[in-house]
Amino acid sequence: MFTRLIPLLLLSLTVGSPALAADGMPTPAERFLSVWDLDDNGEVTISELKTMRARVFRAFDQNADQVLDRHEYADFDDARAADVAGYKGEERLAMKKITGGMSLGRSDKNGDGTVSHKEFIDGAAGWLSSLDGNDDGVVTRDDIEQLSR
Repeated sequence: MFTRLIPLLLLSLTVGSPALAADGMPTPAERFLSVWDLDDNGEVTISELKTMRARVFRAFDQNADQVLDRHEYADFDDARAADVAGYKGEERLAMKKITGGMSLGRSDKNGDGTVSHKEFIDGAAGWLSSLDGNDDGVVTRDDIEQLSR
């Protein structure tokens, strides 16, 4: 059990915490931007997605073999589920769409049940496309807010 908690702790230390909304929960847009917008300019680029995906990968690759096996991906699934857990209604839908972009099904391009570092990083382009509502090549607050509509 303890070894399953280590990646969650590492992920929280790696990505930081967003500012909280009035109800104590950040909106999905606030949560996403606080983690993925590395230069705080209100736009998440493909470069930022790749950088952060590399950090996330390292946090969950417990044996540092450059592959997330089924056990490591299960820990990652748990962390993504925890990100969604506190949200309800339309915000929960938006969070599921955001976190779904890093699911095993979206990341395991060769279908072998594991995800290599390359597969995970290369998945940033498809994830960007799924989040970029106006197809301008970046993800903004407006794009994330559209996910729940």
